[in-house]
Amino acid sequence: MRMMTTHNSKRRKILHSFYISVILCMIFSCGGHRYPQQLLTADSLTEVNPDSAIALLRQLSPQMKDERKAVRMYHRLLTVKAADKADQLQPVPDSILPIVKYYEGRGDKCLLPIAYYYAGRTYYELHDAPQALDWFQKAILVTDKKSSLYNIIYSNIGYIFMHQGLYDEAKASFAEQYNNALDNHDTLDMIYGLRDISIALDSKDDSRGALESIKDAYHLALSFKDPKMIRSTELYLANQYKHLAQYDSALYHAQKVSSYISSSDSSSVYSALASIYRHLHHEDSLKKYAQLMTRVGNIYAKDSAYRYMTELNLMSGKTDDAIQNLKYFFLYDDSLRKMSNTTAVARVKSLYDYQQREKENILLQQQNKKKTNTLILSCLVSLVVCSYLLFFIINNRKKQEQWRNRLRYLEVLKEKSINHAEDRIRKNLETIGTLEKEIKEYAEKYEEKTKELEREKERLLSINAIEKLGMQERSKAIEAIMKSQIYLRFVEIGMGSASKATEQDWKDLEKLVDREYDNFSYRIRSLCHLSLQEYRVSLLVKVNIKPKWMSNIMNTSINNISTLRSRAYLHHFGKKGASSEWDEFIVSL
Repeated sequence: MRMMTTHNSKRRKILHSFYISVILCMIFSCGGHRYPQQLLTADSLTEVNPDSAIALLRQLSPQMKDERKAVRMYHRLLTVKAADKADQLQPVPDSILPIVKYYEGRGDKCLLPIAYYYAGRTYYELHDAPQALDWFQKAILVTDKKSSLYNIIYSNIGYIFMHQGLYDEAKASFAEQYNNALDNHDTLDMIYGLRDISIALDSKDDSRGALESIKDAYHLALSFKDPKMIRSTELYLANQYKHLAQYDSALYHAQKVSSYISSSDSSSVYSALASIYRHLHHEDSLKKYAQLMTRVGNIYAKDSAYRYMTELNLMSGKTDDAIQNLKYFFLYDDSLRKMSNTTAVARVKSLYDYQQREKENILLQQQNKKKTNTLILSCLVSLVVCSYLLFFIINNRKKQEQWRNRLRYLEVLKEKSINHAEDRIRKNLETIGTLEKEIKEYAEKYEEKTKELEREKERLLSINAIEKLGMQERSKAIEAIMKSQIYLRFVEIGMGSASKATEQDWKDLEKLVDREYDNFSYRIRSLCHLSLQEYRVSLLVKVNIKPKWMSNIMNTSINNISTLRSRAYLHHFGKKGASSEWDEFIVSL
């Protein structure tokens, strides 16, 4: 997800500059309003040089006192827009809400979609997803579907859903963006739409679908002949091949991007190449790009680079260098954690500020309307009670549906296990029939062969008997696991409705698996040398926990979960394999 870009990124804004300029030109003509040439110049600068636009707008601020209200409000709207383009947007609702109110009233209605859009951007920066979504939806209702702003808004909506983990809704928003761009023959927005759909599918762990979508985006970029878009989509394509463990294809596309790399792309390109070479066990190339990442990479790239350098130093026996690189790794890893904590604190503060404003409003109403205090209090209590009851009903229905989905999922697993056993029994019976024919044909001439075939027949009959017994035992094991408290505990953790797993939880899960699968932990450890993470992921595979749930339980990304399983397969079998092959091995034990 580190490569995911939000719509206040410079790349997205610059590539959309032409379309926004066209939109604003239409706005100026359709509303019948005339604005000073200096403001129109500032508006043009926001698309190509937002810092210069900010300086010009500040220079014009003293003159705005003597201008009519339409010009003053347009100046304020451009100030918000320029700040957003320069990544300096101050998420203060008081700066944008008066502008929105003006354009909703007597202001130029052609500017209303822009005002709504930047209201959404303001709340987006405040991490207030419901408010941001509300403003973006208002913008959609008043925006012409033929304008590129319509696609930009849907893209923003899609990323809001992405950040909330609503990947189906995100995909639907990106699909709306793509389909509208297709209707309007807007190739650039079609490329963005396909790229964003690929990101949403990858987040859903649909790597194949994500690959097909980014392939379409890449071929469209080639036909569009835009070097920046070709580089961008090809880099996404390389990373998608890497996610699918198709490292040769990933390396091919990453090397193509590196041949015409720009300073803005260097961090992500070097990160992709380093990760690919790491999987291909090319230590020299890995070392080269890791060292480049330490010089020009962003904080995410440096974090990975020092981790790679530590691993390389340990493999080559350079303990002192490994310790030094490990120190840098811890430094950048701590910085990333602080950044994550800062985002969480910002969201909590936003909620706290909102609650404080509500308290102040209630206090003001009480002071101004003392005679109606009792009525207001009764209404508030009634509202709280109704809200609580409504929440309880909805939450209860949601939990019931979740339980039904879990039961359906486990029933499907049980049925697949039984069908697999029945299929093996059927094939063995077919083989037995063939062996019986061969026994009859060669009984007289080949007595020894006959005995051998008889023994094989008896062996297959024994296997069938064991399979039938194992089929019953597996069915009982699945049902026992499904009903156990520790399994349900891990399912709730995976769905994000419970706190993280404790060491005791892991011990209880191990005991459950050992009980139902004949001392599984001893057998897997005697067969394989696994790290703690690889062993715990294998336990989760054994009890049929989804990869998406595993990422929440292990507090890591879905891609890392897939990497752990693929790495375990490589360590045990000595060759590369997909994560699904490791899952099949674990299930077979």
